[in-house]
Amino acid sequence: QRYNMVNLHPAAPGGPTGTWQEVIWQLIENKAEETGVMMHLVT
Repeated sequence: QRYNMVNLHPAAPGGPTGTWQEVIWQLIENKAEETGVMMHLVT
């Protein structure tokens, strides 16, 4: 069987790196005014 998957990165390109928890805390600590995500469809 084959499954499609979504690979979710919790930050926009050029944003913080790490686990989603680390990224969220970095955004809070830096008082980010905007952020985003990257999503990849894995087939």
